[in-house]
Amino acid sequence: MYKNKLKIDKVVLCFLLTILTLFSTSNIRAQIVEKEYTNIEEALKEPNKVIRLNLQNQSNFNSFKDIEKFKNLKYLNLRNMNLNAVPKEVTTLVNLTILDLGQNNFKFLPQNFNSLKNLQELYLDKEKNLALYEDFEILGKLPNLTTLHLENNNINILPTNINKLNKLENLYLNNNNLEVVNLEFTRLTNLKYLNLRNNNLNVVPAEIISLKGLEILDLGSNNFKILPTNFNSLQNLQELYLDNEKNIELYEDLEILSELRNLKILHLENNHIKTLPKNIGKLNNLEKLYLSDNDLETLPIYFKELKKLKYIDLLHNPITTPIDLFKKMNSGLKINF
Repeated sequence: MYKNKLKIDKVVLCFLLTILTLFSTSNIRAQIVEKEYTNIEEALKEPNKVIRLNLQNQSNFNSFKDIEKFKNLKYLNLRNMNLNAVPKEVTTLVNLTILDLGQNNFKFLPQNFNSLKNLQELYLDKEKNLALYEDFEILGKLPNLTTLHLENNNINILPTNINKLNKLENLYLNNNNLEVVNLEFTRLTNLKYLNLRNNNLNVVPAEIISLKGLEILDLGSNNFKILPTNFNSLQNLQELYLDNEKNIELYEDLEILSELRNLKILHLENNHIKTLPKNIGKLNNLEKLYLSDNDLETLPIYFKELKKLKYIDLLHNPITTPIDLFKKMNSGLKINF
């Protein structure tokens, strides 16, 4: 019996030691991941433990030869470092998953940039000199690139070879000068998030309608009036930004949006809206509605038809109706007023 008890105690002890080891290891890993180095000298003390390195705004940095020592680096930030070329040492960091090269001065990515096989997110925003066609040829060879930032790049037209970026899930094209997107855009069938905010779109590009997997679409701060009638093809769309659209034909657009069965979040801020059309009640799957910075004095009675609505933002409206009346329409409704 004593021997059996001893065996059980050993088993319990081994189990506890295993748990403690796993717990300690996970804590060490968490600590390594959480540490973000901003000083190269400090990082070089234990280069194999460096997971995140942030050198942004260090325009006088000249130790790029040391970067390749960080074999386990997953995040590298070289933003705003006055780079005229991407340092060749960057392409040796094969474990990189996030790379920020924004706000520099280079035109071309290096030809061996496709050695970054694990790269998932790339920032190329605020790069006014980018040779997009040549760079897209290289980016198309990155098997795991799912998020690309091209904001604030003065882009007037997208190259036809954008179709090679067909693994992208998130694409940021906001704050450019786009008036149209080309037909090849329809090949980006894996896109879930698309940001076209603050371009020069007078109409919603028909090519967007082919992106059936879109879940979040930002069309805010453009110049169009009416959504295309086949916009209801985007049946996976969950969140839509139509804010800062002063010319929007709200009644017509709500008719189309009412056919999007998965639309849960709608942004209509800063649109000079004085009254909400009665067909707002047709958006019966809506959970959040943003109406701040408009000219609303009250909400219509048919607003109570939005049974699933959990949150409404009415900030900066000249509302005169008591808020309690709105809450009676939906007892679980949270109102930001």
